[in-house]
Amino acid sequence: MIVAGYTARRTDRDRTTPSRVLTGSLMGDPTGDRLEQDRAARIRLGIIAEDEPTIVPSVLAVLRALAAQPLNGTDLRTALGTSRDASDRRAKAAMSAGFVEKGGRGNNSTFRLTEDGRATLEAQPQ
Repeated sequence: MIVAGYTARRTDRDRTTPSRVLTGSLMGDPTGDRLEQDRAARIRLGIIAEDEPTIVPSVLAVLRALAAQPLNGTDLRTALGTSRDASDRRAKAAMSAGFVEKGGRGNNSTFRLTEDGRATLEAQPQ
């Protein structure tokens, strides 16, 4: 039995820059950043890898809030100026990246920077 459906193919053609983009950049296309836009779209879709990983601004805000001292959930929410759910999502994103660790349980839990988180924060331009 054959089931009709869509199958995504990964070929070398998918990984190359479309010829119209190259032609446009070679012929002086008025939108000269079309090649960069195409590359950004391919990175966003996961077709090609990013050259240098970037830190999401919301995660960077968590790192800056925790730079001086470890904070509990309420203090982190106040420092970020967001809702409870939003601050929790941002803290979890920072934890999954390995920049923040959570100590304790329940109301006594605190968030603190890891060594990677502190190094990443120091490497960021102010």
